[in-house]
Amino acid sequence: MDPAERLENALHIAEKLTAPEMVEKLDKVIAMTDQVPGLMSMMGDILDDGCCQAADNGIDIPARLSAVAELVEKVTRPETLSKINQLIELSEKLPGFASMGIDMLDEGYQRAAARGVDWTTLNEHGLEMLTALTKLLTSEEFKALMQSGVLDPCTIRVVAKAGEAMVDSNREPVKPAGIWAMLTGMADKDRQRALGFLLSFSKHFGKRF
Repeated sequence: MDPAERLENALHIAEKLTAPEMVEKLDKVIAMTDQVPGLMSMMGDILDDGCCQAADNGIDIPARLSAVAELVEKVTRPETLSKINQLIELSEKLPGFASMGIDMLDEGYQRAAARGVDWTTLNEHGLEMLTALTKLLTSEEFKALMQSGVLDPCTIRVVAKAGEAMVDSNREPVKPAGIWAMLTGMADKDRQRALGFLLSFSKHFGKRF
């Protein structure tokens, strides 16, 4: 660049810098820079006082900052961001899932009604039934029943055998029988085992009266 041109540019810049409005702006900037150390010192005092007050209240600021930094590090991990994106995508699909669920419930409601389910009656007496069931389940009698052995596997097997015997007996023709038939029938070993069971049952049953 020509020296004369450089000198001209320098004079032009000097003229701008020495203009009254520019001088006023530069004075303000200089004044602000002079105040920066004081402002920084004041901010430091404020932060220090805040940390002291937090410590007095049992708040460990460095520990909390460390926890925040650890949390940010975990959240910004690629696998965590991937899971967050999956949750966002799932939340966007939830309205569709909810609508589909409502449609399925409505369809089930209509099918049940077509098969004779009276939803009005169930709605009217459902609360009454639940109340009665709750009272039953919390009663002392029900607790005694549950502790009585009625649901014991052995008891269930006996009841099952009694049911099978009743079915088999119903399939056979019933013949009139008197005292003599009963006495002669006791020679049968199966009847003897049944009688032995009944005698044992009557003994234990009588103990509980």
